Amino acid sequence: RCIHWIHAKERRNYTCNFIKYLIDCTPCCHVIQYTDVDDDETIFKMMEKNDVYTAIINVSSDMKTISYTGITGLSDGHMLSKSDSVGLRFRPPHIVVIANFEPVPDVDLSADRFVVYHAEELR
Repeated sequence: RCIHWIHAKERRNYTCNFIKYLIDCTPCCHVIQYTDVDDDETIFKMMEKNDVYTAIINVSSDMKTISYTGITGLSDGHMLSKSDSVGLRFRPPHIVVIANFEPVPDVDLSADRFVVYHAEELR
């Protein structure tokens, strides 16, 4: 249930290349373009429609923070839809988050659930 968080202060080609690599090498890999603080519903819809083995959450470069509710639901293997209060259970996928900022654990998500990498380490 570990969340792999890749922190890149500036987006460069190597983060895009890393996403392409994961898609090519990982079965049932799905990318979520996280562009709004409340994109948890997007995560719910992806899990509802697909058998996801690896979830890549690509956070928009102009965002400074995200809601950790969807990530918590992914790592726990269950989510609740905000729009119609439907529950969903699934096998927790591997989670990779790519963002321009490091995670800020809150009450719902403790720091020990993250493994933080700096993108420069992945080149």
